[in-house]
Amino acid sequence: MALLTLQQVQPPRQSSLSALPEGAAGIRATLKAMQRAALDAETDLSIRNLAESIVATTANKDYAGELAAIQRWVQLHIRYTRDPVNAETLKIPSALLTSPQGDCDDQATLVAALVMTIGFPARFVAIGMNDPGVFDHVYTEAKLGTLWLSVETTEDVPIGWKPDGVVARMEWHL
Repeated sequence: MALLTLQQVQPPRQSSLSALPEGAAGIRATLKAMQRAALDAETDLSIRNLAESIVATTANKDYAGELAAIQRWVQLHIRYTRDPVNAETLKIPSALLTSPQGDCDDQATLVAALVMTIGFPARFVAIGMNDPGVFDHVYTEAKLGTLWLSVETTEDVPIGWKPDGVVARMEWHL
């Protein structure tokens, strides 16, 4: 059984630790923690202000451009850093902005908060590449019209890019 640590920056400055089930149940528990963190951050004025500053140079109502701008900003400003060997950590968005290093779940949570605070519905997509029951990556998708576009930030890829060879997929709507 792994451990899930939720890292916070704003008062109270604390981390919470909880047991994380194995397999898909553990992925669901992590996605639920990510959902709570993203929804809490959605109404954080500092997150809204950051999102507005990121999209400020896009054309008015260029919603695809806004998503691309947020994706690029996270790609350029948040360094990918793996979790500890025996624990799953999750930084809330304000913690990630204070210490701008985190893995895919940290980045996806920040992206979800940023896109939701400027009006985009969001969901998390957990995927696996090797075994139908094993998940090893998560990213955010944002809804643009009737389409869900991936906002992958751990690789230098364009908006809407999705990896090939996915054999496991789990969606978690926010």
